[in-house]
Amino acid sequence: MNPALVAAALVVVPTLVGALWARRRLLVVTVYGRSMTPTYHGGDRLLVRRQPVTRLRAGAVIVFRSPDRADPDLVAEFEPERVRYVMPDTRLLIKRVVAAPGDPVPVERVPVLAGLGHDTVPAGMVVVLGDNPHVSHDSRAYGYLPVELIVGVATRAVGR
Repeated sequence: MNPALVAAALVVVPTLVGALWARRRLLVVTVYGRSMTPTYHGGDRLLVRRQPVTRLRAGAVIVFRSPDRADPDLVAEFEPERVRYVMPDTRLLIKRVVAAPGDPVPVERVPVLAGLGHDTVPAGMVVVLGDNPHVSHDSRAYGYLPVELIVGVATRAVGR
């Protein structure tokens, strides 16, 4: 067997395997808008790690699909007049988890959750808020976020 071919295979094969692994576990997203300022700004690029939602904790910054796009009934349960609101595109959203399943419901920060009769966040749900509440479309608008909409957890900024 050709030694140069063997040497090339020893470099190329692990590189391809590593690239495939990284693509399944990691995602790079670009932040648009101001809902996460001062933490992240428009144009920031973030490395997002796909991870089991069972490991989510309050304080984690997550990337998820919009619940308004996913299922209007999720919104209707909390505020029927909001069903008509649909995000103008299918971009992913980024927010901070303020309560994970089993955590106390933060009704002082998310009043829409007060009348639902839960003392703790139900299993399979989280509560999310933007760091800039004046411009953020978050759990104050659509209530609990189903964990199946979560794509991953932002781990670090990787530049602009």
